[in-house]
Amino acid sequence: MLDRSGCQLERLHLREYGILNDPSEFRTLLAALPAVMHLAISCEAMHSSGGGIQDVLSHLILSGAMPLVPAMKELSLMVVVPEMPDDTFEYTVTDIFNSRRGELEKASVNVLDVRGKWAEWRIADGGEIVKQRWNLRRHPYRI
Repeated sequence: MLDRSGCQLERLHLREYGILNDPSEFRTLLAALPAVMHLAISCEAMHSSGGGIQDVLSHLILSGAMPLVPAMKELSLMVVVPEMPDDTFEYTVTDIFNSRRGELEKASVNVLDVRGKWAEWRIADGGEIVKQRWNLRRHPYRI
């Protein structure tokens, strides 16, 4: 529909259950939207492991001749998962932020697991990548 209209979508907010469960579907969607500058994703990935989410998000690393969403200035991700992903997920988030250093004006990735563990990665003023973790069952006031 966007191709026929000739319009370029600049803001995309996905609020769909399972959007992060299929790497090829996610890639196809982003490939069709090269002008997106503001990408926000809020979803559950209850049937996906941390590795599955990592595979999907790796498409946001700015690399190759045909990078996805090359104009992206803002990234916001909030995902609920069955369990907190391992350290390789953190490397993927860091790679996304580093590959887009200079282009990304604002970025945050938030992951919440069903047991109340919450992790956030964001780009602070000055470009530093900041990571914070909370256990909401122990510190519910930190929300």
